[in-house]
This record gives sequence, C-alpha cells and structure tokens, in this order.
Amino acid sequence: MANHAAKRLSRVRLSTPFGITHIGTATAIFHLPALGINLLTDTVFSPAGTDPAQLPPIEVVLLSHEDHADNLDEPGRLLLDGRKVLTTVDGANKLAPRPGVRGLRPWEKVGLDIGGKKLEVVGTPCQHLPGGECTGFIILADEFGLTDGRPNAIYFSGDIYRSIEHWQSHDSAPSLCHTDPDHYGWKTSSKAISRY
Repeated sequence: MANHAAKRLSRVRLSTPFGITHIGTATAIFHLPALGINLLTDTVFSPAGTDPAQLPPIEVVLLSHEDHADNLDEPGRLLLDGRKVLTTVDGANKLAPRPGVRGLRPWEKVGLDIGGKKLEVVGTPCQHLPGGECTGFIILADEFGLTDGRPNAIYFSGDIYRSIEHWQSHDSAPSLCHTDPDHYGWKTSSKAISRY
C-alpha cells in the first residue's frame, strides 16, 4: 500500500502540449493541438459570457451531467446538436434523440476516431450533491506518452463531491494530469499535476 501511495504523488508531464481555456463555472476548452482536437466541458454560456459562435471548432463535448443549469444551459444545449457528446447514461436518455450523445457508466471506455486521430475516453465514478448521476472523464491518446509504462491522461473530474480517488483501486490506471484546481467542477488537489 505504501508503494502505491508513493506512486500517486509522482509528477506527470504529457508528451504533447495542451491548453485549457476556462470560460466559466465548469465550462472549459481542452485544446489538443498535436491532435487538432478541441474538447468542451459542461456547456454553460449564460449569463453573458462567451458566445458559442466565438468558439473554435469543438469535436467532442464532455458533459458531467445535464440536469443543472450551471452545467448545461439553453445555449449549451443547442451547441450539443450535431456533435459527439459523452455524458451519463441518464443524461444520454434525457438528451435523446441526438444521435451523437452517448452515456458512459463508471469505468466504461469508448474509442473515438476524429479526423484519423484516436482518443479513448473513460467515464469515471463521482458523487454529486444533492444526488443524481454525474460522471468525470479520463482522456487518453497515444500522443500523451507514457510514465513508468502507464499511459498519461487528462482527467476532468466533472461537477463533484467525491472524485476518482474515493473509488480508485486500479493498479493499471493511467498517470493523470489534473485540470485547474481552483474553479467550480474542477479537480481539487494540492498538486495541479499528480499521479494515482
């Protein structure tokens, strides 16, 4: 157990650059320039903030849950149309009949091919208050490289009370690069980059 805990604290550096543009609350764009892909989290654009028309091309939306206005508002709902959207199983059912929406169960993996570039996204367990389904996401790509033989990944925790660490028990889990710890819906951690 002590060895596993020591591994959790080692630093991870992705092999490819990426950027994060924070829009508001839990809404952010993950820019993956080496892949030519932009991921958008929890789509909220009101009250006045960024106009969805000002966004760069968005290939995938990661939606932690659809049933709160601070994670999905009406302009954000319109942005989902015609895009790949990953969310909870319950959220996918409620957002139907959008064909690009897929619900993920905890630890379920989905492979995405976007313009010939491949990503794997894993739904992660999390707990939201006051309740209801909520998911986080681990994003993997070969371009992120390896640390100690394990794939590097980006972790978006979603809008959470408890995150992945509460449930973690996977020795083969990827090395994680946590997102901004100081904004709503983001992974709170003493280290911005850590490994579990």
